[in-house]
Amino acid sequence: MGGFAIGREWDGLDGMNDLLCQWNYWCWYMNHGPAELPKPLLFLTERENLFESFLYCMYEVGFGLSASLRIAFMPFFIWLTFLRVSSLATCRAPIWPPEIKALCHVPADDPYQQPVGDMPVGWAATSQAHKTQTYPSDPRSKTPNWYGEEDSFKNAELWRAEVAPGN
Repeated sequence: MGGFAIGREWDGLDGMNDLLCQWNYWCWYMNHGPAELPKPLLFLTERENLFESFLYCMYEVGFGLSASLRIAFMPFFIWLTFLRVSSLATCRAPIWPPEIKALCHVPADDPYQQPVGDMPVGWAATSQAHKTQTYPSDPRSKTPNWYGEEDSFKNAELWRAEVAPGN
């Protein structure tokens, strides 16, 4: 049995927007399937090189930091990169039981396979695409027939209190 995490508790209220984006993504997928899903903001490389590990550490701490702050925090980013590379080097790919592999086989011609086309892969390509405004992003969409709070943070507080929307 597998699972996945939604949100990061240590981000507190600052991570609420990420949590809501993830939750809405999975809800949309479960209700409508993969055809209309927006592209994720980032596709990480399957096998990170040292440069991608460094960029991951730098951008995860602060994507919008100025150049001077990035230079000031460079020793910290290098230390995080060392820890990340060490961690990745000591991990192994998952070994799935044959019945799970058979159940989860993705055909080569899957129409929903991502990334495809002009979608950047990795922090370097994604960062460059954002700077040049060539990142292929989709507009946000509203949920049809929504009757809950318009403010997503108020909705999240209702969910946390286990109060149904509209009550």
